[in-house]
Amino acid sequence: MTKKSTPPPERLINLVIGLASSRIPVTRAVIRKSYLGYQHSVSEEAFERLFERDKDMLRSIGIPIITVTNPIHEDEVGYLIDTDAYELPPIQLTPEQTEIALLAASLWREASFQEAAERGVTKLRASGAAISGMRPPPISIRTGATSPNFSKIFAAIQARRVVEFSYRAASTGREGVREIQPWQLFGRSGVWYVVGFDLERENRRMFRLDRINGTVKLRGNEQAFEVPTDFEVEKLWESSDEEITAQIAVVANKGQPLRNRAQQVSELSREQCREYLLPSTFLDGDMLMISVRDVNTLARTIASFGDSVVAIAPRELRTEVKRLLIAGSVLGKSDV
Repeated sequence: MTKKSTPPPERLINLVIGLASSRIPVTRAVIRKSYLGYQHSVSEEAFERLFERDKDMLRSIGIPIITVTNPIHEDEVGYLIDTDAYELPPIQLTPEQTEIALLAASLWREASFQEAAERGVTKLRASGAAISGMRPPPISIRTGATSPNFSKIFAAIQARRVVEFSYRAASTGREGVREIQPWQLFGRSGVWYVVGFDLERENRRMFRLDRINGTVKLRGNEQAFEVPTDFEVEKLWESSDEEITAQIAVVANKGQPLRNRAQQVSELSREQCREYLLPSTFLDGDMLMISVRDVNTLARTIASFGDSVVAIAPRELRTEVKRLLIAGSVLGKSDV
């Protein structure tokens, strides 16, 4: 640990520059005394741990740090960067390309690939890309929340290991244990899915990560299966059984876009208004039944109508509409 915190990318960049520009091997003592981020190590042990981690990090992204022993004092070890092996053609990124690189890194700022994103930016900086003076990207991309389960499934995909988890089905709301061979993670409208082979049902399926309850467990050995090359996520999405039926209450003469999508429209009764605690404005309204896969997009549409439309079921739709309204994500209300 250090008394003063230096951001890891800054510390790594200074280490790369120092080792690459030195003509003689740089000893640990010099690094600890002179290099930014190491001077304030609270102990020799803390410095050793930090320096070893940084060496491993740089080597993992292809920066060849070599160890050199002093021919006279063999117990004295120094470090250099093999510039012949590391040298790259000058990297000339336009301002637009640089912003794209930073934007890509910001995409994973709060996700499980944060470390990989930071490594990428660190390598660009170390290679001479003019990133340091760039302003932050003008927009922020959010791909939806990730969780420890995201990391576990991603690790299982890489290792070709079976995963097991408790899953709440969209169609019935019932929970059951699923055991799958995970093939791919993909995002759609702020929601993460895992595609794989359901071992019990012996079929290709996709599962929403936010419907997984509890912790994903890795089962069996590594390299336990092969990912087929003939599956397409889009086709699997189209044939997915993830479709749910949404129940939506609408005030009379409001929400025409939702009415156009409805498979069933029925007049709201007084009993239903009391049951769902709907205001009196809904007494002449209707109950819509809409089949949908993308709950998040439907929630945004519902929230855009403000108090003229109320999500009744399923629970996840109600929760998302409430979140959008509280967060003030909807800028205006439709009156069609």
